[in-house]
Amino acid sequence: MDMPKCEMRTFSALEVIKGTKAGRGLKSGSMLKNERYSFQVAYKVERQHMRRCSLRAESDISEYITLREEVLSPCSMPVTNKGYVLSYEPTMYPDILAPYGELGITCRKGLWQASWVTVSGGVPAGVHKLKFALTDCDGNLLGETSFTLNVLDAELEKTSSIRTGFITTAFRAYAARRRLRKNTLRCWKNT
Repeated sequence: MDMPKCEMRTFSALEVIKGTKAGRGLKSGSMLKNERYSFQVAYKVERQHMRRCSLRAESDISEYITLREEVLSPCSMPVTNKGYVLSYEPTMYPDILAPYGELGITCRKGLWQASWVTVSGGVPAGVHKLKFALTDCDGNLLGETSFTLNVLDAELEKTSSIRTGFITTAFRAYAARRRLRKNTLRCWKNT
């Protein structure tokens, strides 16, 4: 029996990995010593569905690396916050980040799937090579890819201010319910 062929690539954290097509890969990145850096490892099995697969990361900074599964969520009409329609067809989008369960990864034939990689702060400065390997339930290698992470010898400054859009969003929802005048909203937005 032929071993399933698996294609693997690394992608930016901003890339949407879904379906049969994948965008341009990302081979390297950089971060500050106390920063958190995230990216994705995507894989596609060509010949058959595979169950109980596992993805592992090998690096000199393995203790700083966390792998999570990108679980697909159904979406009936995906739109952005600007009102742009991403698709007119109901589809599945990678949305939920979950730890891998006891059953491991189920690789679906011909579909790109992804794992979310987070490198937490405290990493020693320098250039680090990260190698990712996907194996089947028997430990046979299905595919591998690598990523180079350059950790700069500098740190982000500590800050006590956290800015979120919660207050503005909450007030707009309240104003819509109470039908407040537009001038009130305009004054709130300019403060």
